[in-house]
Amino acid sequence: LADFVGRACECHGVENIYLDPKNKGYECMHRRMGITSSEFWEPLKGNKFWRDLDVLEEGVKTLAFLEDTFGRDNIFLLSKPADDIGYFIGRYEWIHKNFPKYLQRTFLHKQKHMFAGSSSLLIDDSIDNCELFQENDGTAFLYQQPWNDKGNFHPNGLLLYSKEAILKFIEQERKYYEK
Repeated sequence: LADFVGRACECHGVENIYLDPKNKGYECMHRRMGITSSEFWEPLKGNKFWRDLDVLEEGVKTLAFLEDTFGRDNIFLLSKPADDIGYFIGRYEWIHKNFPKYLQRTFLHKQKHMFAGSSSLLIDDSIDNCELFQENDGTAFLYQQPWNDKGNFHPNGLLLYSKEAILKFIEQERKYYEK
């Protein structure tokens, strides 16, 4: 939903590193920038960075599709927090500003897999988050981005997000429960 990558690159004074095809498939931005993890996170501290993230139009469209498909009451936003109190304040300010109806439906938690269960579905751009969610009896769809792009096949069996994939999943679940 938010353009973390674009804003982080802007804060470091570099062009979006994922515009360069050689960075495709690399999740550790700081290594691609040639800096340490501490150097990467330092300018992102405080609520202003998180509050002022741009909204991704594709994320808005995806959320609208999910609302139409599952109903807003069945959707929660999960976000993995940074190790900074400013993150928590800024993230809630961002939700309040951009998606106020989800303010009470947002969880900031490092372990998204704690929300997994047989009737839960996660759409996430982190391979690790998706794998852990599936290992804990949830269904996960990987939202493809340049940093997680391994092509159309993931050897770990992750489902790749698309509207068609969600609708196919729903139909398969419906058939399973009709038996």
